[in-house]
Amino acid sequence: MVWFPTGGGKTEAYLGLIALTIINRRLTKGEAGYGVTAIMRYTLRLLTTQQFQRALRLILALEQVRLWELNNCKLGDEEISIGLFVGDQSLPNSLDGLKDELRKNWESRTETNNNSKIPLDLCPWCGSKLKHQIDRSGVKFYCENPYCTFDVVNAVIPVRLCDDDIYKNPPTLLFGTVDKFAQLAYKVNTGGNRTNKDSRRLFGRGENWNKLTPDLIIQDELHLLLGPLGSAVSLFECAIDQLCTRNENGQTIRPKIISSTATTRNTALQVRALYDRGISIFPKNGIDYDDSFFAFYKRSKMAGDKDWSFDSKRKYIGVMPTGRTQMTTQMRLAAILFVHRAIFEKENLAKLNDEDFIKAADYYFTTISYFNSLKEMGKTDAQFYMEFTKYTRRLFKRVMRYSNMLESLYAYNERFSKSELTGRLSGNEAVAALNKVQSVTWNPKHRFPYLDKDVWQRPEKPDDFILATNMISVGLDVSRFNTIIINSMPRNIAEYIQASSRVARNKEGLVLTLHNPFRSRDVSHFEKFREFHEKLYYYVEPISITPFSHKSVEKYLPLFLGTYIRHLYPALANNQSAINIDSVKSADIKKDCQSIF
Repeated sequence: MVWFPTGGGKTEAYLGLIALTIINRRLTKGEAGYGVTAIMRYTLRLLTTQQFQRALRLILALEQVRLWELNNCKLGDEEISIGLFVGDQSLPNSLDGLKDELRKNWESRTETNNNSKIPLDLCPWCGSKLKHQIDRSGVKFYCENPYCTFDVVNAVIPVRLCDDDIYKNPPTLLFGTVDKFAQLAYKVNTGGNRTNKDSRRLFGRGENWNKLTPDLIIQDELHLLLGPLGSAVSLFECAIDQLCTRNENGQTIRPKIISSTATTRNTALQVRALYDRGISIFPKNGIDYDDSFFAFYKRSKMAGDKDWSFDSKRKYIGVMPTGRTQMTTQMRLAAILFVHRAIFEKENLAKLNDEDFIKAADYYFTTISYFNSLKEMGKTDAQFYMEFTKYTRRLFKRVMRYSNMLESLYAYNERFSKSELTGRLSGNEAVAALNKVQSVTWNPKHRFPYLDKDVWQRPEKPDDFILATNMISVGLDVSRFNTIIINSMPRNIAEYIQASSRVARNKEGLVLTLHNPFRSRDVSHFEKFREFHEKLYYYVEPISITPFSHKSVEKYLPLFLGTYIRHLYPALANNQSAINIDSVKSADIKKDCQSIF
């Protein structure tokens, strides 16, 4: 398990391990090493979408190396590819559905508006626009830039985006959500012309397909596998482990499992319940508590100080209102942050075209407001355009009284805007919202309505306010996010650490924790605010997983048995193969059935 603070480079670490595993398998196993080499699994769809983009760039780099055909590094004739294995709400699961999505939404996308479920817009290799073509083998994406490696003449983007294509042509890296793997029990077909419906091929089995099983399983954000979800995953993980296990020269080889998290407690018990394995934590503790050799806390010493102090890019401020409701306080905090942007602009009017100033203004333009439930978020959503803007303009007049031009430009001609990153969004809406917050940046020209004397044009600007729930709490890496308001303490400390770590990824950031005075837990945290944040990771709660409780076994054991039997016993694979053992005359099938139990 890779245990590193948020923003410490865990994703880059296991992407490097995936590359090493793929290259080693292609060099040592030859054609037997084709098919799925590594599996990456996540728990949240937004996290899956963003991390898929990062993993795709790695796969393109490996495919480029393969196409070079270096003498000492020939990686085979089969392309190195990636497959996105998610539910139908996030991506069409059939080839026909994918074609419909391409025609209806993807082809009409623009630079700033992509409402398609398909998580591809620009070429990940060169940044040009992508195109597609449809043939008998499926859908192929390629770059319109003739000088790009993946321009359809030399190669295409090696990506599989629907279940039909993933089963028929198993990708080198299978990338998906943990719940999607439950379909393995249902998607089995022994017909030679139905390979696009046979999930056994993902594990090197199936009709006319005999490859090695996957070597590596990556489980990101291990701390999210807790409670009912953790219990379900841990019981079904027994089947995944069996399907990925193989015998070589009389030796049983199980897949290597690498997980990562920044917040964990009683990890050995959690890993034993999930994977029936021991655990090795990386990096090991060093001689000093703040220095593990692989990483250390940055320290500085100001003039006149005797001792060194730790540097932190993230500052926490605790607020608890008295005599005011939490909603009123939240509005006023947001108003202060909004007006501060205008003060910052006024003091730097001479630098409006300076690149460093534009970057700094962009870093703090958007404020995230984090909520623990959709109900609380809905209250703020309903009052944003009335109460929030009213408080902002009132404060603006009070602070910027003698700047009429700047006031009119900022407060009246420029409309406030908001967006959300919550579970209320559908798959394509979530992708579109994520693309917008990543691509649309602040620019001083966007503040002025007249860019041309004769043409009225109002270019798109980033949102002022983003309403968010735990959809963003893990893995979301957007450098523009550097200010967040956390409305009341989350239900567990791990979520608080993860949510507040969405800011200050590259530059200094601010976390405003707004405590609810009517909740005893919030009051307790506020009273011990400094002590609590000095030992933040110490207070992470232990995780509970009960895979063999009565309810878990009752719900998930049939799914496990269905997957195990249909994948490992070909005679019992088809839908019509559920039979009464007493009526079976075949000795082989009887032997298989008896060996199962």
